[in-house]
Amino acid sequence: MIKGCFACHRLQLSTSSGSSPQTPAAYVGCLWLYTRHSPLHHQHWHLRRQHRQATRQPPRRQPVQATSSSRIASCPEAKQVKQELQRALQGADRGIFGLQVRRRQEILDVLERLEACNPVAAPTEHLDQVAGDWRLLYTTITIQGSRRSRLGLRQMVSLGEFVQSIDIDTQTAANRVDFNVMQLASGTFSVEASYQVASPTRVDIQYATSAMVPAKLDAFFRRNEANYDLLLAIFNPEGWLETTYLDETHRIGRDDKGQIFYLERRS
Repeated sequence: MIKGCFACHRLQLSTSSGSSPQTPAAYVGCLWLYTRHSPLHHQHWHLRRQHRQATRQPPRRQPVQATSSSRIASCPEAKQVKQELQRALQGADRGIFGLQVRRRQEILDVLERLEACNPVAAPTEHLDQVAGDWRLLYTTITIQGSRRSRLGLRQMVSLGEFVQSIDIDTQTAANRVDFNVMQLASGTFSVEASYQVASPTRVDIQYATSAMVPAKLDAFFRRNEANYDLLLAIFNPEGWLETTYLDETHRIGRDDKGQIFYLERRS
């Protein structure tokens, strides 16, 4: 017995003995069974069309390109997401000293929603929008762990603003943080790195130099290289960095180590 269906283009030839269907030797037979003159043709065609519409994937949302005037197009949802992110980050101290897993995931979820609203598809083609000073609002890099190194740093040091200054003319990024050691001495830690554009969204970073002033604090920190290396890691001085969100006031980056950086432009 021949069974055919125009909607699925399948043809099965089975015997009355109930044996397995044979090779569909003539899909064209299915088309022949339901010709345009058959009312079944119209019924199955309608069902097939409904199936295509139901299973059709929505078009992938593409970020809005910056305009020719180099101004960044705004995303209507971004303002609301930023407000949610601001509330989520209250009391987080930029995440540097660690957060509970649940709260950390909540922040990441909001960051991903903001990334989905990225208005600039190719940020490295609009580096003039990246140039300037930015302050760190949140990072997944944490200073915590063994008492000898990471916890020791947290108990000894109070960290001020983390600031990144990007110079597109020299293709360099200067990072600095002010800190206070046990309320006894203040200092500044700075890291300089160069960058090269690697893709429309990514730059390769090359460490150049780092310094801590005053000199006595530099000597104090270098007694434990683990603490010094942790400060370096916060600024990601080596590897690559991909900009996943950029507008006139905020920026999100992800590096080759799986870390996330959320920054705000300084006024």
